[in-house]
Amino acid sequence: MLSLLAAVVVGALSSCASRADLAVNRVDSAVQAYGNAYPRTRYPRTLKELRAFAAARRKPLDLSLFSKVTLERKSSTSMSITFESHEPLFAYRVLAYSALY
Repeated sequence: MLSLLAAVVVGALSSCASRADLAVNRVDSAVQAYGNAYPRTRYPRTLKELRAFAAARRKPLDLSLFSKVTLERKSSTSMSITFESHEPLFAYRVLAYSALY
């Protein structure tokens, strides 16, 4: 009985964060698609460039859920995207990318 209650609580908590998770998954998909389209540069230089790329592919990125989104590209082979939110279940998340050639 306790495990059933825990599953219900976890399910309720995960459904609250599903919009933020969906937005992060869309950003990740856009980064992967960018890398496939531009294998020499691999990662976008700016968040604006990534948003324009996604919009051109008819998969716009909705980042309005987040209070702050930062894209940092250290080199042509590494990049990180940081998401900050006021939601208690989704306060902070980082996507880090690195390519080895």
